[in-house]
Amino acid sequence: MDKVCHYVNENIIQFHESRITILSRLTLNQLLKNNPYLFQAKNITKASAVIEETWEFVTAK
Repeated sequence: MDKVCHYVNENIIQFHESRITILSRLTLNQLLKNNPYLFQAKNITKASAVIEETWEFVTAK
């Protein structure tokens, strides 16, 4: 278990930095293209709702 904790502690910053980089480059077109049925499943019918949902996901702690 100590090895796992050590590994996580050494790599957690790099992991989060890579996720932040990927999210910062994400465009709305990419999001919609990769998830064509996501918004139908969530019953999202307005563009503003798409942006709000995405923002909530990105900023979730």
